[in-house]
Amino acid sequence: MLRQTLEILLQGGFICQVSHSELFRYLQNEDVQQKVNSVLEPLGKKLSQTDAGESYFCAYSDLSDSKDSRSIQSQFERLRDQIAPVVHFLTLLMRIENRDSVLIPGETIRFHDLLTHIEEEPAYLNELQQVGRYELFKRVRPLNNTNARLMATLEAIQKEGYIALTNSESKIYQVTGKIEYFYACLEFIQEYEQIPLEDESGEQQDLNLEH
Repeated sequence: MLRQTLEILLQGGFICQVSHSELFRYLQNEDVQQKVNSVLEPLGKKLSQTDAGESYFCAYSDLSDSKDSRSIQSQFERLRDQIAPVVHFLTLLMRIENRDSVLIPGETIRFHDLLTHIEEEPAYLNELQQVGRYELFKRVRPLNNTNARLMATLEAIQKEGYIALTNSESKIYQVTGKIEYFYACLEFIQEYEQIPLEDESGEQQDLNLEH
């Protein structure tokens, strides 16, 4: 179990109750955390958690090494490129569910419920088509069928680790703990790098970060 945990962490993965429930419980043990850190420390890394403790991930403990600095910069740039498309999709979900708070770890996304709402409301269908314009959702672009378009969009979000398929038969997803990391990075980038969250048409996307 230790090896599996380390492999996930060193590959940049996140371990939470939704994505890896057994490993998440395993990491609750302080002795296990010490073992993990004893392996990570010589690599200039350490075990970290999101602010609310919903997810574990691997972080650099010291950025004095230029190679580590370049690596973290590359990771940050990748996440920055995900901000607009992920925010756009989250905003669509919030509108469909008529909610004013963001999705949090453990919450459920039901494919068939989403599909019904989108097919019944032209505005939602248009938003889904707009989401497909981002590079993150490039597989969505050639799809004209709403069912296939929505499925490809969810699969892209799943591939990035923000949701996990917890019931393949009913197509039910759950939000993972990585979403907390996304929100934290989003706030940091907005505050310190002043990057506007705009889609390709220049329309700014709003996302209330209050949980």
